[in-house]
Amino acid sequence: MTVAEFCGTLDYSVSQFAVRLSKEVEEKIKKRELFYQDQMNRYINRRIELFMKTLHLTPALYSVYRREILHHVLFKIKPVLKKNHIFQVVK
Repeated sequence: MTVAEFCGTLDYSVSQFAVRLSKEVEEKIKKRELFYQDQMNRYINRRIELFMKTLHLTPALYSVYRREILHHVLFKIKPVLKKNHIFQVVK
């Protein structure tokens, strides 16, 4: 039994996307393509929205999956943010 069979195709694709997005954001931070906190948040949110549009979900599932992806990505890149200097806009 594979992970995709155990989790189901939807959950597996969402988790794969979350892992890929966290690695992608980590690389962009290391390459200094993303260097503002707001810039990083907008990039993550835009990528999540584009991915979620491909799925046909109820509004409740849509918000749950979107939030889980966001929490996963932010948790995974937290150590990278501590190593690299990320600018924050003070309001």
